[in-house]
Amino acid sequence: MKQIKTYGLCYLLGASAAFCLKLYYSQADADALLWILAPTVGWVRVLSGISFGYLPGIGYVNHDLRFVVAPACAGVQFLIITILMLTFSFTHRMGNTKRGLVWTLYAAAASYLYTIVVNGIRITLAICLPGLLQQAGVVMGQGMQARFHTIIGVTVYFVSLLLWFQGADRASQKLVVWLRLKQRINKTMRRNFSPLFWYLFVVLGVPFLNRAWMDNQRGFAEYACVILGVCLAVMGVSWCIKKAAESVRKKGSMP
Repeated sequence: MKQIKTYGLCYLLGASAAFCLKLYYSQADADALLWILAPTVGWVRVLSGISFGYLPGIGYVNHDLRFVVAPACAGVQFLIITILMLTFSFTHRMGNTKRGLVWTLYAAAASYLYTIVVNGIRITLAICLPGLLQQAGVVMGQGMQARFHTIIGVTVYFVSLLLWFQGADRASQKLVVWLRLKQRINKTMRRNFSPLFWYLFVVLGVPFLNRAWMDNQRGFAEYACVILGVCLAVMGVSWCIKKAAESVRKKGSMP
């Protein structure tokens, strides 16, 4: 209760920002999303050397590759997830309301920049990987191509979310030490459940709650299975890497 009283304004600000972004994104065309589409496409150009032309209201297009960076590719959902995750997972470590508000604003600004970096990587992989597979003789039908595109997106986004969480965890701990705050850091926050919760809540929970899934129940169920499968696989790999690293450290510390 004390935590809600101290940081309630911060949580309200983070939740309001996420809600407004979601509402804005649901009604926005490419022209209204240039603030995130333009720098993302610029980053894709740097990574891949592929150029795009802008079509008003539609997005950035490469006619040779038949690829469109449309509003659906803007990464706004990932931005929403990162803002919510940083706000609700770490604000309570800041010591008071003022510092909590500063952290919340930092979370929004840093998440915007991080979203551009991650989304640019995702789009580049979505363009390049199918071509590499085709050169290797792997032929995919239209349905498989769509699933493969989804798998690339979920993998890049969720891995990036885990890394973002771990980075924010370390940064907030160092900030607590620097500010000389007597904060007890909850070790369970170092696990991957917070990223998993926020990712599934925004990507699957919100569409489920607003009944958007009812228009295509079979498609939503398939989409949910792909997302859950990829997230659990990524968490499994992350756990194995962590255990392997711990084992190496223990062996290294043995006389």
